[in-house]
Amino acid sequence: MLKLKKIKKIEPLKERVYNILLESIVESDLSPGEPLTEMTLAKRLGVSKSPIRDALHHLEGDGLVINIPYKGFYVAKLSVKEFNELMDVRMAIEVFCLEQTIESYSDNDIDAFVATMNQASLCREKGRDRSAHEEHLDFHLKVVEKFGNELMLSLYSNNRKKLKRYLRTKVKQFPERLAISYQHHMDILNSFLQRDKASAVINLQHHLFDVRDTFLLQKGLKEMSGEATSSIVI
Repeated sequence: MLKLKKIKKIEPLKERVYNILLESIVESDLSPGEPLTEMTLAKRLGVSKSPIRDALHHLEGDGLVINIPYKGFYVAKLSVKEFNELMDVRMAIEVFCLEQTIESYSDNDIDAFVATMNQASLCREKGRDRSAHEEHLDFHLKVVEKFGNELMLSLYSNNRKKLKRYLRTKVKQFPERLAISYQHHMDILNSFLQRDKASAVINLQHHLFDVRDTFLLQKGLKEMSGEATSSIVI
């Protein structure tokens, strides 16, 4: 019998365009406040304006793009206020999910966290900082996924899209943060391995508060957001 290879999933054009623009915004290749004209983007990506328009409306729904009447689309600016609000949501969801589910983690569940950190370590050794950071973020996503609440996961995922833009900016400016973050995740993981709920929650909270404090104290957000405040910057 003739053997046939499985057909790989083909991503629809509008989804490809959306993902390309999403990544460009998250990685700051498209800067905060930058205008997004359909014609220019279509030319750069080699597509028609229709998938560009769909992607921009999708990104507007994500809160990453704003649409100003009679002017057009722009990359949403960064702000200290938004960052704090995003971190509040992130901390509330992650800590709640961990508290509710950690005692039911199976060996396979914990093995999945171990595998994530092993991959993060491998990426760091190979100098793939961006991939290592993705593994760190996936570690947190697993905490929320284990709770099994689809509505909460959807809220967390939407929040994560916006927050990731701030976090990626910090890691790109201060790559040494990856080593600190890695140790924080290993502390959390060791609490999982020891089945120590109290320690796991404390270590998670410590990591998230450290992310917030470091972000707000380091330099950079003021210049990107255009805010007039002079004290709190990334």
